[in-house]
Order: sequence, then C-alpha cells, then structure tokens
Amino acid sequence: MPEQYFTGNSQYDAMACHVFALSGDPAQADNVNKRYIKIGDILTGKAQPGPEDGIALSVTAEDIGEVFLQNTKAEQKDAIMRLLCKEFHLVESPGSGVKVWGHIEDDQMLPEHMYVTAGGKIFDTMPNQVVRRDADDRHGRNPPSNDGLLPANVVYFIEVEHLAAGTQALVDSPDAQWAAVPAEDEDL
Repeated sequence: MPEQYFTGNSQYDAMACHVFALSGDPAQADNVNKRYIKIGDILTGKAQPGPEDGIALSVTAEDIGEVFLQNTKAEQKDAIMRLLCKEFHLVESPGSGVKVWGHIEDDQMLPEHMYVTAGGKIFDTMPNQVVRRDADDRHGRNPPSNDGLLPANVVYFIEVEHLAAGTQALVDSPDAQWAAVPAEDEDL
C-alpha cells in the first residue's frame, strides 16, 4: 500500500497529533489540548492536580502517582500512555490490535508525537497537515509524518478496545476518501 492522505474533509487538518490520537473531535480540540498540557504540567511539577485552574481531569492524583512508582524508564513511559488513555476514556484491551502510540524520549514526560494503528494501517497527522495512512509494516515505528524508522526504545503503545469516536470515524472512512501522496509533494 502506498502512503495515502485523507481527502474526505479538512476538519482534521488543524489538529495536533495528540488531539487526533486521543479524541479526533475538532469541536473538542481546545479542551483536549488543555487537559493534555495540564497532565504534562502535573508530571513535571509545574501544576497540582485539581480543578483550581478551571481544567478538570478525570484521572486522579493516585493515577498520576502511578507514573512515579515505576522501576524503569520504559515502565514509566508505559504508565504515561495508560494515564493518557484513561484520561480520554480509551479502555485498555490487550490483544485488540487497536493501538494508541506515543513517541517519548527518555527526558520527556509526554509524547512528542502520537498516532494510532488499526486494521494493519498506521494513521497520523501534524498540525496544519492532512492525516496520512500507510501500512503498519514496522510494528508502529513508521508513522507517515516521520522520516525513517523510530527507535524501538522511544515508542510506546497501549492496546485499546476502540479508538475515540472522531478518530475511529476517519479510520473507518471509505478508501475513496484517500489518495496516494504525490511523490513531488511529500509535505501535504
């Protein structure tokens, strides 16, 4: 399968990758982004859990504390991915084949890039770019927006029951709403 881009509509084009992976709902983009940033601020000690800033999280201080109880960096990064999925109501389901991915370097407390895989395909986007899909033939290490293969030690995933409704709608879109990425325009 050649790399393809979504032509169905442009509602996803302005989304940050984490908004696409965790929600896929353009109407909720601002809310999702604020919650994502607040989790990062809590994990880095810049904020405290609680609604004092007007941003209510569904995860608890205990959920957040689990990140810091892990023995290794890899376990900590897995815990961060579980925390994000819990916040955005993506239910962990090992063996489902539906995955939410995060590229998290050792010194980071949130993914610098997020994307999803389902049905043997990998889907991702970046702000102000179209959503792309490609065959997931590298075990989640080849998101279309990345040049080359991501190292295995910085890529983490959680298998979920299903993707967020907005994300799933795009994943389920008919093949007629996808077109091959032109060789001369890699930066759609």
